[in-house]
Amino acid sequence: MVEALATRTFSTVFSAAKAAGLSFNAIVAATGLKAERVSLIARGEGRITGIDTIEHIADGLRIPGAMLGLAARS
Repeated sequence: MVEALATRTFSTVFSAAKAAGLSFNAIVAATGLKAERVSLIARGEGRITGIDTIEHIADGLRIPGAMLGLAARS
């Protein structure tokens, strides 16, 4: 998981969140992404490159920003 976060491999991140008990609907609600996009990313068919989207995911899933290579965040 640490490697997936460091390389921003969100398919692994979303799969781990699902394995930890979060549904895709919960991931959608937490991150603000559309359900179709979460599904594509989880299957490895979509990518996230926008820093604002990465920040939404970090905040929504309560991932320390430093684990994603982000600057210190509150």
